[in-house]
Amino acid sequence: MNEQYQGKRRALANRREFIAGGSALGLLGLAGSAAAQQRAGAIAANALSRADLGLINGQFIDYRGDVGNALTIANGRIASVGRDIALADDVPVIDLGGRTVIPGFVDSHVHYTRAGVNPGYQERRVERAFSIDALKETIATKAQDVPRGEFITCIGGWNHRQFVEARPPTRADLDEAAPDHAVYLAATGGGTGAVTNRLGAGFFTASGVGVDMDTGAVASPRDALAALQSVQTAEDKLRGTEALNSHAAALGLTTVVNAGNFDDQIYPLSLWREGRLNVRMRPLFPADSPEDVEARAANNFAQRGRAVGDDLYRPAGFGERIGGTNTMSDQLEPTARMIAQYGWLLQQHSITSEENAFHLDIFERISREYPIDDLHWALIHLREIGTEHL
Repeated sequence: MNEQYQGKRRALANRREFIAGGSALGLLGLAGSAAAQQRAGAIAANALSRADLGLINGQFIDYRGDVGNALTIANGRIASVGRDIALADDVPVIDLGGRTVIPGFVDSHVHYTRAGVNPGYQERRVERAFSIDALKETIATKAQDVPRGEFITCIGGWNHRQFVEARPPTRADLDEAAPDHAVYLAATGGGTGAVTNRLGAGFFTASGVGVDMDTGAVASPRDALAALQSVQTAEDKLRGTEALNSHAAALGLTTVVNAGNFDDQIYPLSLWREGRLNVRMRPLFPADSPEDVEARAANNFAQRGRAVGDDLYRPAGFGERIGGTNTMSDQLEPTARMIAQYGWLLQQHSITSEENAFHLDIFERISREYPIDDLHWALIHLREIGTEHL
């Protein structure tokens, strides 16, 4: 959130406080006496600070450290935090039972919707299993909530090196964990590959994907994923996106800036329209040319001068590649300039040192025409960036 926007929010809040206080004073100020004005002032102060929800018996932590054991909320916002805050008898209270409360995490660049549309019933807690037995227990627990015969999957985010046995699970391991479900686990790196169980092998071999029936090793994870995707429905993808949101929210991730994966945006957008979105979505949109920026800004992002959406779903800007898939195209600078002119966030894929230099030169030239200080422009995936570029 930039300072200009924060300033507007503070001004709006101050205006609301002024109106609330003024209304209370106006009601009783007609009495003309000092006592009446004092009572009016007390009513106004109470109207501004009165809590409509209290959270007690917790441990509240932010950037300052431990800041108290109680917190009050008024009109949807934190009103106070501290120790043993006194609350009126009629204020609803939630006893946290000693639980820790933290500010919500914000992921400022993530391919979030891509994970939401992975096929099957994803079990993301595989990444927290550090032995084969723990993995089997995780899958067995998941199987209790998945319809019989459906795929339990984990596509990426783990590899066999995390297990104390330093080996991938076998077909027999997965059969033992979920005998009534197909299971497919595809690792990220480590030479692990992908593995399936007996029911999964039946699906893949029927789809022309080779499987070692002894070990469960899948010959081509790419082809296996394509086979799973071929039988996915839009309802499956919507369910997967909602399940991802529940998982993320449970871990404290409350806001994501979703990079790319434009076609997958329809699923969180559908959840938002139905009132079922519970993780704040800030999508980035593609722009291959200045004309794309103008069309997007005019037709999708703005409505009577305001960004379309609300606090749960609202466009963040443009990314992650501007001016086309070629990260050093001639279209990048005029496209980025138009984004600056409209005052939107920009994220640009910039891996190599050569790309870093190219993009920074463009940012500097554009900043001489249009201020970008408060727009939070970013270069991302910086694998080679050096001191001179930083």
